[in-house]
Amino acid sequence: DSLSYHQNRPFSTYDNDNDIAVTNCALSYKGAFWYKNCHRVNLMGKYGDSSHSK
Repeated sequence: DSLSYHQNRPFSTYDNDNDIAVTNCALSYKGAFWYKNCHRVNLMGKYGDSSHSK
């Protein structure tokens, strides 16, 4: 499932980047989460932003 991709990852926030991506996923996607290399699911992201689904 989409959440298993992020399993066992440390929590990332805009000021504490713990993901493996070059960019800070929490900052880029406007929400703290247990990101791996950004996301396959973004439960904590900005509500109503469907720009990635187009």
